[in-house]
Amino acid sequence: MKKITLTFSLAIISIIACFSQAAYPQPGWINDNGGYGPQDSHWKDTYITSATTTGGSVNLNYTATTRPSNFWYVHPTTAIEVESDGALTLNLTAFSLGAYNETDVLQDLRFTCAYIYADFDGNKTFEVSKPRIGNAPPTHYKGGNMDVMNISTQFSIPVVTSEVTGRIRVVYDNAWHTFDSGTWIIKEGLVYDFDVKIKPKGSSGINNIGEDLIKIIPGSKKLSVSAPVNSTCAIYTLSGALVASTQLQNSVKDFELSQGLYIVKIANQYGNFAKKAMVKN
Repeated sequence: MKKITLTFSLAIISIIACFSQAAYPQPGWINDNGGYGPQDSHWKDTYITSATTTGGSVNLNYTATTRPSNFWYVHPTTAIEVESDGALTLNLTAFSLGAYNETDVLQDLRFTCAYIYADFDGNKTFEVSKPRIGNAPPTHYKGGNMDVMNISTQFSIPVVTSEVTGRIRVVYDNAWHTFDSGTWIIKEGLVYDFDVKIKPKGSSGINNIGEDLIKIIPGSKKLSVSAPVNSTCAIYTLSGALVASTQLQNSVKDFELSQGLYIVKIANQYGNFAKKAMVKN
């Protein structure tokens, strides 16, 4: 009786886990080449060794030395945070069995095409679809598609007024198979999902030029300005005359100024910002 109860409990847990993952479309896997299953050792070299992003306030840094335990890999944490109305670059590197050749069959990801999607509004539907990477089928049946082995693609992040958690999905599918994102059925490939948190512009502090970034040094005529990203800084009098300008890249610059009220302007990839600052003797 105890054995029956345990088996039933495990079945319930399995069903719950399935529905939890199925919030996003759940991929399916098929094979008609020798009957190899998705975790067969035949596919052991078909995986990516790294997935990274740039442009986020928190960036992805995924690395691997083996194929995931499941053909559908869902990253366990929200590894990417980015501000709205910005840009995010995704970089993917596949494990390689060697340089391109048309003599030997090297069973890594070169015999796939890559399809990249994104959900940036959090509705569990991938509204962004990147162009297919790789020829279907490859130009040479043994050479494969080397352009899937190293991928770099950029996303334009939409404007949001409240925090949204979305997802980037990367699909590697057999280059001789017609992939359909309506069914998410892949042949002899694998799928990677990475969650993305999109924050309203200014909420992460990366473009904040408040009191923590513009400071008056007590007992002097110095005004200190810093910026966490590549920025242009300009200081003007109230009449609009330019007093000083410089480039800042995660650095601090001190300006020695006469007593008076100034306008400090900072411009970077996130926008243009201004603040008044009083310098006293």
